[in-house]
Amino acid sequence: MSPLVIVLGTMPCMATCISIESVISRCEGIPFPLKATVSCGQTLSQTWYTFGDGFFSTLSDTQTIYYPGHNERVKGSFKVGFKVKFTGGAEDSSSVTGKINFTPTGDITGTTKGCEPFAASFTGKFWDADSIIWNFGDGSPSIKGSERSGHVYYIARATPYDVYVRLVSIAGCDTVLEKPGFVQVNISPNANFEMSTHQVVYPSSPVVTVQNKSDLKALPLDSVTFKWYRNGILLGATKMSTISYAFTTGPNGKNTISLEVVTASGCESRHDDNLWVYGAGPSTGITIPSVIGRKNSSDAIGVMREQLQKYHEYRIEIYNLLGQKMLQLNDAEALNRLSQLPPGNYLIQLWLLDDEGMNNQQRAKILVTE
Repeated sequence: MSPLVIVLGTMPCMATCISIESVISRCEGIPFPLKATVSCGQTLSQTWYTFGDGFFSTLSDTQTIYYPGHNERVKGSFKVGFKVKFTGGAEDSSSVTGKINFTPTGDITGTTKGCEPFAASFTGKFWDADSIIWNFGDGSPSIKGSERSGHVYYIARATPYDVYVRLVSIAGCDTVLEKPGFVQVNISPNANFEMSTHQVVYPSSPVVTVQNKSDLKALPLDSVTFKWYRNGILLGATKMSTISYAFTTGPNGKNTISLEVVTASGCESRHDDNLWVYGAGPSTGITIPSVIGRKNSSDAIGVMREQLQKYHEYRIEIYNLLGQKMLQLNDAEALNRLSQLPPGNYLIQLWLLDDEGMNNQQRAKILVTE
């Protein structure tokens, strides 16, 4: 931009002239160099001044303006003048207008406190920003975005995260808004437990031991509560690492055992596992062996086969401790397959249909050994 020179006319009884170099537009907050020259006559004093809120004065002929006043900011420009007082007492002045490139400003709000992994959301209210660059303070790359942004924090730490937003105007003026400690991420535990068995047949073996294997990370034990549930019904809240539960009643079939770990800051984690529960029920009169040897089981299976022959129809289902069906038998001759199961504990469930159409059932645990 070529300099703008303003020359004053000749005052009475004295030849005077003042020139002010044009003011190149600058970003708000960056000094504006100003220069005025008095080329004619002797002067008593020299003063710079502004029209508006940004008053200042000095005797030097090179000045700077830092921040415009409120009225000047609204207008987007400012006017500065240079005044001289001559030896004879006369005064004269000249002025020039400069453009203000505003530095972006604003603030950030948002949802900034939660449990890991925490999805934070941010809302910015910005002025004069053409480009918005977010830095979330966790080492992830900065991203160019809009006034709304979000970020997932995966790690909780003792000190909160700082959030930064760099704002750049269309004229290249930029500023960085810093929100120290803006995001607080709390530790979330990992709930976990192990059961001594996944199957019980009451009342013969009703006790299940559940050992808490939860990962509390850096949390002290007294800052968490363990809540145990069976089928969504609270069994109790305890900080014990092991509990035993006696099953004296149903419901039969799949039961869901749950552990919920809750921290003092409200973070929680849940782990579920299935326990298959069966009541022994009334006996149908069939002798089901409690132990079946893989190499010597013909006598026990033979007795069971002989007793089943008087029934019109039957079905035998074998489940492992996880509740998975291993076998289904509908023929007495197929009972030998029981001895082919891998060694271990199983639940046998017998469904009987007699000549009168009565459907009865009997359950028992069996142990298959070598």
